[in-house]
Amino acid sequence: MWSAGFCLRHRWAWMALVLFGTAFNFASGQAPDSVRPSQASPESSPPVKHMAVLRRQAEQGLPPTPTEVAEFWKTSGRMSYQAVKAHQAVIFQRVAARLQREGVTSRPFLLLQQNLWYPALHQELMRTSHFRATVRLGNRIGGVYVADTVVAPERVEVDEETVIIARSVVVEGKTLVIRMNHPVFLFHATPICFTEASVGRVVFDTSGQGYQDRPAEQAQQGRDSVRREQQGDDRSGRPGDSEPASKPGKTGDNGQAGADGDAGNCTNGPNGKPGVNGAKGQDGTDGVGGGDGKRGGDATQELTYTTPCNAQPGNAYVFRTNGGDGGGCTEYYWAFYASYDGGLTWILVSTAYAGCW
Repeated sequence: MWSAGFCLRHRWAWMALVLFGTAFNFASGQAPDSVRPSQASPESSPPVKHMAVLRRQAEQGLPPTPTEVAEFWKTSGRMSYQAVKAHQAVIFQRVAARLQREGVTSRPFLLLQQNLWYPALHQELMRTSHFRATVRLGNRIGGVYVADTVVAPERVEVDEETVIIARSVVVEGKTLVIRMNHPVFLFHATPICFTEASVGRVVFDTSGQGYQDRPAEQAQQGRDSVRREQQGDDRSGRPGDSEPASKPGKTGDNGQAGADGDAGNCTNGPNGKPGVNGAKGQDGTDGVGGGDGKRGGDATQELTYTTPCNAQPGNAYVFRTNGGDGGGCTEYYWAFYASYDGGLTWILVSTAYAGCW
């Protein structure tokens, strides 16, 4: 049993909560069933291994480097943040396919972008009536839940793989206990709200199932109030300076001269007829695009949070708020690989859009 109440008030409470032991075996490299290709018997070949690497668009076809392979399969020491995200991407493949199949989103891997998934997918999700509604969970859940607000009782039991995508989650009580023997993916844009506590607790109970466990029941739907997103303390750097304006395009060529009018004569009139209008001039060429904006300025002060640890007085975390680069962003893709020879060689299986930053 594991408690996660300490993290619920943070801005990054969007996190997908996954029971890694049931979704992906880090030691043996087992991927979800739907992404496992057929393989020979264990006596004739080693188990198929799966991994993922974040790639720029032009690098999608490249094989993983020895360093990337070693970092992904590290068994001791601290794993890099990018390797952790790569493991999440491998686990998430089956869920991503389900979300695409059920028409929830065509870009499911954007959900792994921490607290950036909501602004990135908001417009797409709002096209469905489900995301504009409130869903009330029953005591047994399973499947996909998409809503503006999800209202949960204090205790729920997970009967199958579950995905919850919501702007906010409201718990009717002060503690949410989730009994789970299946993977659970929880995406919420604002911190979880508890009706009977300002700061509540979420407990994940992974105890084994007994013979008295019952099949899943259909979750009931209802309506409830919507909790507004809390605003944080924004101390970001100033915006980057813009580049000089775009250069104008080249002026279009002059139109062709009109044909001469008929000459006048003394019988019908002394003046000639008007000439025909000249042809339309050609369009000017496109202007030269402006360059990317310059790097944004750093914040004017540091944010310091003193740790509540009496054993080592004076310890502190320092959060630097450096300004970001100006201009556009770089598109990234998840490249998924499989190895059929124990990790000696890797074959590109598929790619998926990961986001732009």
